[in-house]
Amino acid sequence: MLFRTKHFRMLPKENESYDALYIQMVRAMVRKEYGHNFKMTFSYTERQRDALDVLLGLLKRDARERTSMSSTDLLAGYHRFCWSLVHSPDPKSQENWGNPVQRFIWLKALRQGGNFLQAKDVTPILAQLKYFCRLVTLYEGLSYDNGMNPQEGLLQLVPHHLAPM
Repeated sequence: MLFRTKHFRMLPKENESYDALYIQMVRAMVRKEYGHNFKMTFSYTERQRDALDVLLGLLKRDARERTSMSSTDLLAGYHRFCWSLVHSPDPKSQENWGNPVQRFIWLKALRQGGNFLQAKDVTPILAQLKYFCRLVTLYEGLSYDNGMNPQEGLLQLVPHHLAPM
């Protein structure tokens, strides 16, 4: 059974392109933090930076421990970082192209030679990111709606195929 409402429809497991895009986005941000040598940087608010630092610490811990608790914490940290990307209480606090998601869109649209994709070719990327925003918001809302803290609620609500890679 697929989760479906007027505003949201869970994608079937066979559709991996949507998952892959936002995992690719977070992976690019994490790789840059670990020193990957590409010249573009991501700019974060203090809240986003804190959430990313927590995620990086949890990734290191999970690589060492590989326990169910470290995986539980890692999933919660992943969600916290994703939520910080989606929920920006003061979006005007970031300069033009200062938002990490905007910079990822720019990066995805950039082609060799400095040209950008045609608008019609950027539309699928925007649709996938819109789905990411809705999914993260849905998880955030459902975890609180069930009276649980986000960590507990998230683990019960996240379909296994959407857990971070």
